[in-house]
Amino acid sequence: MNERPADILVVDDDPFNRELVAASLADRPYIIRFAGDGREALAAVQRQRPDAIVLDLMMPEVDGFQVLARLREDERWSTIPVIVVTSISARREHLHAIELGAFDFLTKPIDAEATALRVHNAVAFRRAHVALQRSFEAQRRLQQQRADLSHMLVHDIRSPLTALVGFLHLLELDAGPKLAQHERAHLEIARASANSITAMLDEFLEIQRLEDGALRLALVDCELVEFVRATVESMRPLAGARRVSVSTSCDVISARCDLAIVGRVITNLLGNAFKYTPEDAVVGVALAETDDGFTVAVEDDGPGIPLDQQARIFEKFRRASDRSGGHGLGLAYCRLAAEAHGGRITVMSSPGRGSRFELALPKTPG
Repeated sequence: MNERPADILVVDDDPFNRELVAASLADRPYIIRFAGDGREALAAVQRQRPDAIVLDLMMPEVDGFQVLARLREDERWSTIPVIVVTSISARREHLHAIELGAFDFLTKPIDAEATALRVHNAVAFRRAHVALQRSFEAQRRLQQQRADLSHMLVHDIRSPLTALVGFLHLLELDAGPKLAQHERAHLEIARASANSITAMLDEFLEIQRLEDGALRLALVDCELVEFVRATVESMRPLAGARRVSVSTSCDVISARCDLAIVGRVITNLLGNAFKYTPEDAVVGVALAETDDGFTVAVEDDGPGIPLDQQARIFEKFRRASDRSGGHGLGLAYCRLAAEAHGGRITVMSSPGRGSRFELALPKTPG
């Protein structure tokens, strides 16, 4: 498909100069429009956005500088490439035009070949920018459609899944004593699997709310040392034979955060540490105060994470190959929860030497 002719607006109070620019572009597939001053130029832009503007700086009343400033103030016109025309010795005017966003320059007396080349480059820039905008908008729409579809599917799955979990529980209550041991084991596996899917769907929805900025933090003033210790204690039954050590840099650390979300991040990190740490090894939790906040680190004695996978492990549905299992949402949630507080989460790991995940948060989110 052939592209439409480029629309070029030539702005100059001197008719001879306008015609000179037009003559320089005569053999190009352009539509040439004229404006005799700054007011006419701005009105012409309003009527039809040009692909490029050739703008004389020195005009009476509304000059080229004012036109540049008005164009850059309005996001509808701010990306139009403007080629300004000035005298060869006007260095100050050149600099001021650059400050106002000029794309390129022509010096008087105007050279036909230079004019054609600069306008060609400006049109190419404009068309590349438009193509990029369209591509970005198409990607944004596609991502939104995927998010909407995912959200709809999750909600549609939750209702029958809730019924499934409920009936499995009733079946266990009613028929459990009558079942053989292996049948009870199968029923427990089914119920645990259904509960796992429910937890995954809940986490997915919460991640979407964090990504959309729809999940508001319930910030409270809190004392973190006791909170972290209590959170670790609540997870000890899942540790099995693993030992869990807790260390703090001081006895009291005061902060303002969403305790439910921070607690969930810590339990996610501990759950991963238990999953990958051998039964007879130690999982370490370290809470420390920093100059501008605090850190909570969870260190395991697992297989570690290859360096080339560490940068992407906090993305949704990403799992390091040596850390199999799970659905790849827990660490994505941790990252988004940290960012919602104005903080970050990082990992330090070496294959065969375990991993250290560190949550760093400001004492008061910005």
